[in-house]
Amino acid sequence: MNKLHYLIVTVVAVVFLSTSAKADHHMSAGFEGGINIASTNVAGSTSQTRFMGGAFMDWMLAEYFYIQPELLYISKGTSLDYIAVPVLLKAKFDAGSGFKPFIVAGPDVSFRISSATGIKTLDFALDFGGGFEVEVSPGVSLLATGRYSLGLTNVIDTAVVPGGDAKTRGIHIMGGVGFAI
Repeated sequence: MNKLHYLIVTVVAVVFLSTSAKADHHMSAGFEGGINIASTNVAGSTSQTRFMGGAFMDWMLAEYFYIQPELLYISKGTSLDYIAVPVLLKAKFDAGSGFKPFIVAGPDVSFRISSATGIKTLDFALDFGGGFEVEVSPGVSLLATGRYSLGLTNVIDTAVVPGGDAKTRGIHIMGGVGFAI
């Protein structure tokens, strides 16, 4: 092996070992599911209650701050199914007895996976909300979250529907379980 290979192996080992040392109860992963009360900003449109669910990771950045990427299946209305990738900044506080309230905010990019004529493939949104987690046993927590998703882009493909304009909205109510890793 040449010097570059040794350098790469050393850097990867140091990063892995330092991440592993910090991971003790400062990182968790889990599953969440619930409902999305979906709507658009179009006058006369009605909201629809749909399923959403997926997985999340939770990395501690500093004493009270975490980054929480998620991978979610979300239905935003009739025949509008997406894979959403929110990346949330979380402020979590220890209130004692294993109870930890939190607030979250961050961008959300969603990729449409259902076929829908006149609807764009990408949807960008800003998610914000809060919730709490309760440690039920060492390393296992139950959580409840409420969020609002504010669509930032026009999801109508104006090449197909000239003059069309719609932005998604959603109220997410979810429960889940997290595991310290």
